[in-house]
Amino acid sequence: MTTTQPIALPSAAERAEHDPTQSITPRARFGFILAIVAQIAMMIAASAPSPFYPVLAQDIGFDAIVIAAVFAVYAIVLLDAPHRRLPL
Repeated sequence: MTTTQPIALPSAAERAEHDPTQSITPRARFGFILAIVAQIAMMIAASAPSPFYPVLAQDIGFDAIVIAAVFAVYAIVLLDAPHRRLPL
């Protein structure tokens, strides 16, 4: 007849040693969440003015080609923005 050993739960230190998710500090978690929220806010802000271009075009009297150029410049500036750094 065989005997079984009781199941011993590992201590918190042993779990943190083997489980990388246990070693994440609250500060690092907050930084990650803050980065995600900032990215979402930037995406929302980047697309905010686009519905107003046709209204402005009608008020100012721009042709369709001018609006297309405005959208093109807007897209290029957004794509180039991550490569620019502000002086500290």
